[in-house]
Amino acid sequence: MLELKKITAITAIVAAMTIGGGLSDDAHAATITVSKTFAGENDCSGFFGTGFGACDIFVNDDTGKKIKLSPVIAKYDIEKDGLETEFNKALYPTIDGTEFSFDTSETGSWSYTPDIGDPGVKYWVAKGGNAFNLFWTVNEAATQTGGACDGGNLYTLACLSEALSVQGGLYATPINPKNGKNSGLSHLTFYNSEPPVVIPVPAAGVLLITALGGLGFAARRRRKSS
Repeated sequence: MLELKKITAITAIVAAMTIGGGLSDDAHAATITVSKTFAGENDCSGFFGTGFGACDIFVNDDTGKKIKLSPVIAKYDIEKDGLETEFNKALYPTIDGTEFSFDTSETGSWSYTPDIGDPGVKYWVAKGGNAFNLFWTVNEAATQTGGACDGGNLYTLACLSEALSVQGGLYATPINPKNGKNSGLSHLTFYNSEPPVVIPVPAAGVLLITALGGLGFAARRRRKSS
């Protein structure tokens, strides 16, 4: 299994911005971005669904029921000659790609400036090599002893449901086990803040995940180009 390096970031109060540009009630508390590595997997080409339009973050509950958490918003493939983009126009017709700004290196940051009618962002993926990292931001209290995100397995319905809607964050690609360095960035994918929906289908198999360190960040905004 692959493991993401712990990234030490600010421990001061972090502002998680809501869609309207204001602060949510929870945004005045310290927040932490947590992450999981999925080894040997591709998020929108197999693990969360085959094909971009069928890409939905999910988790299986204790009974094996599939809990749908979040449909894809946008995917940016990093190519040598530029970006290749896909947008979920069926669900989010107002998204045109100018809402997102991000780095294209192995580690970096992204920001999101939504317009009226645009979805919120609660989860994002950085794909690199033969694995991907899934990120989401929670209140710091959720990571404390007894909290929903306390413990080695963060990829649970309880912890994923703690995700805040944010307008920016940090990412890092999975570590290449051959050289101990971050893999080159293949793509970034962003997912919406849909409430959980139970889908009565068989369990999707064992989740290949690794507990990762916390990662705090100050969400930043950019002005959307006209």
